[in-house]
Amino acid sequence: MRQQYFSIIKNLCRIKSLYDFPKKIIKIKGNLENSIKENLIKGKTALLCDKYVRSLLIKKINIDIFDEQILFCGECCPEEFRKIFLFLQTKKIKNLIASGGGKVLDIAKYLKKNLSEINLINIPTSAATCAAFTPVSVIYNKDGSYLSIIDTISPDVLIIDYEFFIDLPFVFFAAGIIDTITKFYETDIFYKNEKKKIFSDYFTRDLLLILKKNIMKIIRKNKKDFNEKERIFLTDCNIIYSGLASCVGIKTVTSSIAHCLAHAMTAIKSSCEYLHGEHIAVSVIIQEELLKNKRNINEIENILSKIDLPQRLSDIGIQKKDLDLLYKKYIHIKQNEKIYIPVNDDLMYNIIEKKL
Repeated sequence: MRQQYFSIIKNLCRIKSLYDFPKKIIKIKGNLENSIKENLIKGKTALLCDKYVRSLLIKKINIDIFDEQILFCGECCPEEFRKIFLFLQTKKIKNLIASGGGKVLDIAKYLKKNLSEINLINIPTSAATCAAFTPVSVIYNKDGSYLSIIDTISPDVLIIDYEFFIDLPFVFFAAGIIDTITKFYETDIFYKNEKKKIFSDYFTRDLLLILKKNIMKIIRKNKKDFNEKERIFLTDCNIIYSGLASCVGIKTVTSSIAHCLAHAMTAIKSSCEYLHGEHIAVSVIIQEELLKNKRNINEIENILSKIDLPQRLSDIGIQKKDLDLLYKKYIHIKQNEKIYIPVNDDLMYNIIEKKL
């Protein structure tokens, strides 16, 4: 374990010069308004969030500090991007404060890429995703079905206010936990099958292995909630460290069966109401069954049981009549994105049918 930490630290300076990370990460517990004000540049400021997050922010800050408020529709889709892009451009906005879950933070990064003069401040309110950190965005259709992943840009400032996470519903931590742990299993596929590796491949796998081991220590307590200290630790794991692994291991993390299949699940309308991490929970079991990794399957099923996440497709709204569409979407994503999957596709349909 000490050697792994040493390896990560040794390579960190080299990695920082090659990859895009948030320019500044601020950790606070309250006093959010001051942190926002201290990181604004000269010019007009806009807040981007949905109705629910706005209601949370009203309790913490004076909303009148923003010149404009933009109501997010709930989807990181091309139509929403164009609408907000034109608004920011017309109003000559210089500071964009985006707050909420993965989709609003992803669209904010997409906007930042196309309006480089904007100072982007991301304020996550969910521990289910690392979207606040990474320089990529997941794009969906207006109906919530997966469209593509695009390279965008990390925020100028990432503010993590732990007050948002003290009372956050358990499922959002659970969804982030399985997404982070799944990144280890996906990276491990690449690591074991790719002969030619570079230093970032070693860094990514070592970091994810350390995260997995430390998260497992908390999960083994076999409880259905976390204390404040554990919530803070898991927030950092799911947002910062998982985000760091995604930035550095961009060709290996989320580039295998589990994330490919999870994205395909969004083509099923009844499945769209579930969190990405809930899709991942079922997808990673299917991935390991395809690879015949019995030890990993037992470990994953044990994790999912302890944190109350689904283990079957029927648990996330997918029925037998949906299997053809699910399989077709999976193959389409795999081919379009050239995802690294060292298995026979003919086996996939049989495996997903067994997981109903």
